[in-house]
Amino acid sequence: MNTTRHRRLRTIGVVAFAAVFLAGCGGSSGETPVPGPAPAVSGPVPAAHFTHITLVRAGGIAGFRDTVRIERDGSWTATDKAGKQKTGTLTADQLDRLVAAAADPKLSTEATRQQKPTACSDAFSYVVTVDALSVAYVDCPTDGGQPDAARKVASVIAQSGGL
Repeated sequence: MNTTRHRRLRTIGVVAFAAVFLAGCGGSSGETPVPGPAPAVSGPVPAAHFTHITLVRAGGIAGFRDTVRIERDGSWTATDKAGKQKTGTLTADQLDRLVAAAADPKLSTEATRQQKPTACSDAFSYVVTVDALSVAYVDCPTDGGQPDAARKVASVIAQSGGL
C-alpha cells in the first residue's frame, strides 16, 4: 500500500474513531445543552494532557528507524531499527514542555494538511502521534509549510534523550 493511501486511510480511521467516541460521550442529565461556538477544525483535538505520545523518525543516509513512546507519567521507551531498546524518564521541566507542546491546537490543523512530495534526499521523516492525532512530515527546509507544532513536540522528545 502506498504511503499517501496509508495516511489517508489512517486519517479516516482517526476521524471515525473520534466520531464514535464523541457520540458515546453524551449524557442524559435532563439539562438542555446550550449551543456554543462551532469548532474551527473538525476531527481530534489535542488534550490538555496526553495519554501517550509516539515519535517515529525514519530515513537519513544511514536508514534510521527509531521509535520513542512516552507515557503520561513521563516514562519513555526508545526502540531502534535493530530492536534495541533504551528507557528513561522525562524531568518535570521536560514533561511540562511536552504537555504544553502536545496541547497546541495547531496539531489538529497540521494533521489534516496535505503533504507534498519532498525535494530533499536522505532527509528524516517524522510521524508525531499524540493519542489519536498523527502528523507526518519530512524535515526538509526547502519543502516549506513545515508543521511547527509537531516539530516542537519532536524537538522536546529529541532533547529528552529518546532519539
